[in-house]
Formats: sequence, structure tokens, C-alpha cells
Amino acid sequence: MSTKILVIGNGYLADNFVHSIKDVYDVTVYARSRHVEYDNVTYIYDLVENIDKLNNNFDIIYILFGHSRPNTTSLLNEVIYTNVYLVSKILDFASNNTSKIFYPATSLALSDLTSKLNHYSYSHTIVIDMIKQSKLTYTICYLHNIYGNLTGAVKKNKMVIDNFIDCYNTKHRVQLINNGAQRRIFTHVSDVTNFMIISLGSNSKEIYLVKNNNMYSIKEIADLLELQTESVSSTLYSLSDPCINPIDDIGVWQEQIDIKDWIINKIKK
Repeated sequence: MSTKILVIGNGYLADNFVHSIKDVYDVTVYARSRHVEYDNVTYIYDLVENIDKLNNNFDIIYILFGHSRPNTTSLLNEVIYTNVYLVSKILDFASNNTSKIFYPATSLALSDLTSKLNHYSYSHTIVIDMIKQSKLTYTICYLHNIYGNLTGAVKKNKMVIDNFIDCYNTKHRVQLINNGAQRRIFTHVSDVTNFMIISLGSNSKEIYLVKNNNMYSIKEIADLLELQTESVSSTLYSLSDPCINPIDDIGVWQEQIDIKDWIINKIKK
């Protein structure tokens, strides 16, 4: 019998993951609205608030939705409602169906500078505690900044690298927050989806960091693409990615693709 997978959300990561597994597993996508639809996938469009209406028992539930683009108008109650309360509804649903949970979290949730985290990053720390305290089997995966696209579909929410590529192709100037000095680890989406597929075979409670040994400043990537830049000041996204040393209860999934190699081979060929 094929593994029954429920993917909640249909954004960038969900789309790439479903694209990778749609012909192998029994996949259901549960999302608020239509985006991209594939053959061999069941689509249910409804609010997460109504997830209890689902009757199917799923082996694993991938929580791939959330209030993911915080800005100056992102109110705390909006982020907490979406990223904490609605996730708690999914955890209750998973408990009632004895499903495993897969939860991707921002790597900033590993930072000890919690007072400086934006609402989005801080909400992840709350959910991780909720998952750990539950009786669920789970994989928690800490991720860095994702780029690249396996599906060819237009992304609803573009990340910094996607915007850089657009500016490279259109010769537009880019804005760098605080001179682009903040340092980032960039993760190709195929490294993430490969890990997500591997995690299907685990029945234990586990926490992983998808890790790249190389960290670059935003300006380094802009310079590699020879982009014209201008600097703007902001307190948002000002933290560099945390440099994570090995931690006893966190495993490491080593990335295979380095962003500089990807840019040189795929973009500036």
C-alpha cells in the first residue's frame, strides 16, 4: 500500500515537494486556494480551520504553509494565529489520526538572539516546543534561505535570490538592506526536497539542520551577478544566519549544491 501523504499548503516549497513525489506516493494537497495542480494528486481547497472535516487517515502530514513574509505591517496577532494557532489545529488532527508530522522551521529559530527575531521566526520557536511536547512522531527540519525551482511554475512569493535573478535578467537595480552585510546560507530547493523524501522512511522523533558549509553576504551574491545596487536602512532581516555548531539532538543533512556554483553554471553560463 502506498504511503498516504497530506501536504498542507501550495506555496513554493509545497509545490516543489509535490512535484517531486506526485508519481510515487498517494498525495493529497490541502490548501486555501488554487495554485498549481498536477495529475495523480488529490486537491482539497478549504481553510485550515476546517481540517477536522477530512476523513482520510494519512501516514505523514507536511505542514508547508504559514505567514511567511513578515514586514512592518505584519501584526503579531496575525502571525500567531496563522503560524501557531492553526498549526495547533493540525497537530490535534495528526494526533487523532496517528500521523507523523514534518515541520520546516527557519534556521533563525536556532538563534539565541530571540529578542531580535521577527514575529515569523519567533513563531517557529513556539511551534517547535509544541511538537516536542506532543506524543507525535515528527521530523523537524531547520532550513536556511531557499532558492531555485524544480517545477517551472511562477512563484507566488519570491525570495531574495529570485528577485536578484529577475534583476539580472532585466538589468534592474536592486536594493540591499543595510548594505547587504548580513551573511546567509543559501539552500537549493532540490537539497530540501531530497531531505523531505528521505524523511518519509523514518518513524522516529528527529530534528535536522539542512546545512551548507559556505556562508555569503547578500552583497557578495549581488556582486557575483554584477548587479547595480543601492542601500536602504531597515531593522528587518538584519540578523545574519546563525552559525550552528553540532548539537546533540540535531542531525545534519549536508547540502550538495553551492549557490555560487549554481549561479555560474545555471545563470551566467
